[in-house]
Amino acid sequence: VMNQTIIRAVRIGLGTLSVIIFSASSASAWGAPSGTPSAANNAAAPINIGSATQNKNGVLGVTGLGVFGNSALTGTLSVTGQTTLGGTNLNAGSYLNFGATTGSLGYGIWDSGGVIKFKNSSGSWLSLQDLIATVTGLWSNGTGGAIYYNGGNVGIGTSNPAQMLDIAGNVNATGMQVSTVSSTKYCIGVSCITSWGTGGGTGTIGGSGAANYVPLFMDATTLASSVIAQSGGNVGIGTTAPTQKLDVSGTIRATVEVRASNNTGRVQLDSGSASQSGYVAWYRTDGTTRIAYMGWDPTNLNLNLENGSSFNVTGGNMNVSGNLNANAFLYNSDQRLKKDIQPLVGSLAMIEKINPVTYQWKDSAKPAGDHIGFIAQNVNQVAPDLIHTDASTTIESVVYARMTPILVGAVQEQQQSIKLLQIQIQNQQKEIEDLQTQIGRMQQSR
Repeated sequence: VMNQTIIRAVRIGLGTLSVIIFSASSASAWGAPSGTPSAANNAAAPINIGSATQNKNGVLGVTGLGVFGNSALTGTLSVTGQTTLGGTNLNAGSYLNFGATTGSLGYGIWDSGGVIKFKNSSGSWLSLQDLIATVTGLWSNGTGGAIYYNGGNVGIGTSNPAQMLDIAGNVNATGMQVSTVSSTKYCIGVSCITSWGTGGGTGTIGGSGAANYVPLFMDATTLASSVIAQSGGNVGIGTTAPTQKLDVSGTIRATVEVRASNNTGRVQLDSGSASQSGYVAWYRTDGTTRIAYMGWDPTNLNLNLENGSSFNVTGGNMNVSGNLNANAFLYNSDQRLKKDIQPLVGSLAMIEKINPVTYQWKDSAKPAGDHIGFIAQNVNQVAPDLIHTDASTTIESVVYARMTPILVGAVQEQQQSIKLLQIQIQNQQKEIEDLQTQIGRMQQSR
C-alpha cells in the first residue's frame, strides 16, 4: 500500500508539466479576431488579444507560453518551449486543477507556500511528506526494539485481513501466547470457543487434579490426575516423591532397549522366548555384538557369557547363601605376580592346634543336619590368614581354600619325620642284626 501511494504521487508530479501546459490555454482563448498579429509572432490569425473568453477545440502548438491567473482546459495543449505561470516563477498559492472546479475546491496540484500538495477528486490536499507519513505512521516504535500497528488489521498472505492478525498459511513458532481477554476466541480451524469450561460442555475441557501430576483424560472432556508425578526434576510413577530421574513404585513390564547417550552399547530387556520368561542382554560398544544375557524361567536364573566375555567382581564381596556349582575355581598364583616369597614353616604345628568339629546351623534357612568344619575363632588364633571378618557384621568366615598350603606343609613336615624315623629304624635294625651275629659267634666258640 505504501509503495502504491508513493508511485501515484510521483506520477502526479511527473504530470505537472503537462497540467501546466494544459492550464495555459485559459489566458488566451480562441474566438473571433479583434486584431492582426505582427509578422514576427509567427502565428496565423486570428489571435484574441483582448479580455474576452474564447474556445479552441483543436491542437495548439506554442514555442513559449506565459499564463497569468487561473486557467481551464477542455482540449489538448502542447508546449515545446518554456511555460511559466504568473511570470517566470510559479506563484505561491497557485492551483493546477483538473476538471471544471478550480481553486481549493477542485483537485490537482497546489503550491501551498512553497510546499507542493496533491489532491484526488475526493479527499484533502496532502503533500508528498503527508502521504508518506500517512503510510509509515501506521507502524510505531515500542520499547525494547518492539514495533506495533494500530491502524487496522494486518494480513500475511491475504489482502483482506478479517482479524487483527490474519495469516493465510502455516505458522512455525517456538512459542505462542493467547490473550485471555473476554472477547477473545480460541479457534482451531473453524471450531472456536470463548472460554475454558468446567467440563461436560460442547467444546470445553474441564476437571480437577493435584499439583505436579500429569493430567489424564477420564473421558472425552474431563481431566484428572494420573499416577505420574513430577518433583524437583524427577518423574515418579506410583510415587509422589521420586528420588531418581525415573522412579517407579510397582512392577514394570516392558520390551525396551537402553542405549548410551552416544548410541554406543546398549542393554536390552525383552519378554524372552518359549523356554524363558524374559531376559536382559548386554552388548558391546558397536551396539550389535552381544556379550552376555541373563534369562529367567519360573525356577532358574541363568547367566550366559558370549563372544569371549568374562564376568568380573572387583572391589567388593559376592555372597551366596545357597550352593555354588562350577567346573573349577581358579586362583591367581603366577610367580610373576608375587614378591617376597618365603617357605611356609610350622604347618604341622598349626594343624595340630586346629580342631575339626561337627555342628548344626542355628539359622533354619540354612541346610539342616550335621555338618563338618572348623570354628573360625579357633582357626583365627592359630592362622589368622585363613579368616575373613565382615566389616559391617564382624562375622568371621574360614577361607577353606587357603587351608591347602598349610595341609601340604603339614604333610611334608610329617613326611620328613617319617623319613627320619625310617632311618632310625634301619640303623637300629642293623645294630640288632650286628648284635645277633656277635651272639651267634659267641655261642659257637663255647
